[in-house]
Amino acid sequence: MNPTSHVLEYRIAKLEGSKCDLDGGHPSALATASGQAAQMHTIFTICSKGDNFVAASNLYGGTYAQMAHTFPVRSLLCLSRTNTSAAQPFFFSRLDLSA
Repeated sequence: MNPTSHVLEYRIAKLEGSKCDLDGGHPSALATASGQAAQMHTIFTICSKGDNFVAASNLYGGTYAQMAHTFPVRSLLCLSRTNTSAAQPFFFSRLDLSA
């Protein structure tokens, strides 16, 4: 445990109204070193092996690479809305892996 990160997490949790104590336990907040670490932690917490999730079709390059290449190795499939036709408003497909 990094004491500096722990205090940051504690203070954010308190700002959000958590009743946690600064006792060495885990507060009700999580600080990560990067946005990709936060994305990975979030998706791996919410999703299980074999799950699908939907993301925007215009992703930042690093996020796109993570969702197109890293997550499928963990058996998670990212879908995006590729058809903007009003006739098929809920048509989703796999991320294009050719990029």
